Amino acid sequence: MNFIEYLFEKSRHSSSPLVVTDTESISHADIWKRVLEISGWIEENAGGSERIGILAENSPFFIQSYAAIIHSGNTAVVIDTKSSPADILNIISRCRIRTVFLDRKYGSRVTGIPGV
Repeated sequence: MNFIEYLFEKSRHSSSPLVVTDTESISHADIWKRVLEISGWIEENAGGSERIGILAENSPFFIQSYAAIIHSGNTAVVIDTKSSPADILNIISRCRIRTVFLDRKYGSRVTGIPGV
């Protein structure tokens, strides 16, 4: 059992809200389902024991991506959304990141980075 499985051990089937935003309410069960989906994709496409970047604002997407990275046996590298493209490139290259989960609005900041 890893840390994410431990966190959801008793709540993974709960319909009570885990994340509430101005526009939506997402249950424990729905978050858990999405974590498993993303984790499966990561395991299939990136493997394990990798550093995977996240460039996103605090949101359900960030929570689900972060939890899925940890669940899949990888390390989440959170990249500050205020980072310049040069800083992002530096973080990605120094950490040897090959996969980045990002909000669409930050896509232009990683365009052209080799290997990502």
